Amino acid sequence: MAPITPITSVPTYITPDQHREAIASTPASFNDIPPVLRHKEENVSVTIEPPLEDFPCIRMC
Repeated sequence: MAPITPITSVPTYITPDQHREAIASTPASFNDIPPVLRHKEENVSVTIEPPLEDFPCIRMC
């Protein structure tokens, strides 16, 4: 199982339209193109049960 890592902001991403523009001409490296965000959900919270030991509480616990 992959570890869970808390983040404080959304990672860098581009829209599908920006991705089409980025690949329209061959870039020097496709690795330089950020990932495409297909769906973003606002105001979401996640509960992990049972709680993980030593996992920091980011919001009010």
